[in-house]
Amino acid sequence: MGHKNIIFSILLIVIICINASAQNPGYRFNWSNLKNPVLEYPEWSIKDYGCVFHNDTFFVFFSAFYFDNGAVRSHVVEVTTTDFIHYSEPVLNDAGTDRGFFGLCSPDVSKIGDTWYLTYNSWVKSYNDEQTFLYYRTSKDLKNWGPDMPLAKNLTNRDDRKVGAIDGVLYKKSGTWFLLYKENRILKEGKLVKDRQVARVAQSVSPDSAFHWIKDGFPSFSMTDGKDNGFLHENFQFFTFRGKFHVLTSDYWPFFPWIYQIAEKERNLSIG
Repeated sequence: MGHKNIIFSILLIVIICINASAQNPGYRFNWSNLKNPVLEYPEWSIKDYGCVFHNDTFFVFFSAFYFDNGAVRSHVVEVTTTDFIHYSEPVLNDAGTDRGFFGLCSPDVSKIGDTWYLTYNSWVKSYNDEQTFLYYRTSKDLKNWGPDMPLAKNLTNRDDRKVGAIDGVLYKKSGTWFLLYKENRILKEGKLVKDRQVARVAQSVSPDSAFHWIKDGFPSFSMTDGKDNGFLHENFQFFTFRGKFHVLTSDYWPFFPWIYQIAEKERNLSIG
């Protein structure tokens, strides 16, 4: 890409370190030398990061855009660090070209039971001409990953509903699988109904089963006054903090981070 590109605010690191201390009460993180950006590559444009803490190590996932195999493509990349200063070589660097993808993008990872679930979406040359779809793969050790598995294809790839789906995240609670993602276009009976991007929320009995909308499928992102802040939300990450179910998201624009507590009775997303 020819210029430096950077990743990340420290906000998510703060959340992860708090949860890391909950997992391991003896764990201590050294903040003295930490500064933004916490990760950068001279020839890559990187964004969309997610992170988990396991065995005293942070596993960092992100999208990396760079020239590869004749074109600029998006890659799902995984690296590890213990201090957000020194990083491993990529554990995973995958554009999916060997499997017919033009690129892969927007990773997120969650541990459900004894299995890690990595969610991501396909990436295309033009959002105007091609669709993006949601996928997931699994691992027991965060290093060896299984094959691409389609996610909620019944909602994103129907004859009467061809839409672009990105930024998918999974979470399981009380036997129900929840999926939150961003939809690029809303189509009905082959006609464009709403030319905008919007968050969607659905649920299922398993990640490889059909998903169904929660209510109308449009989550509300409410502030303390009960009103929506009016921003488009994307790049989601579910997490539990002090026993409460939350989602971290960024707005679009100007890309500020937001944390919402899930209001489960109403099946919507509201700030705590």
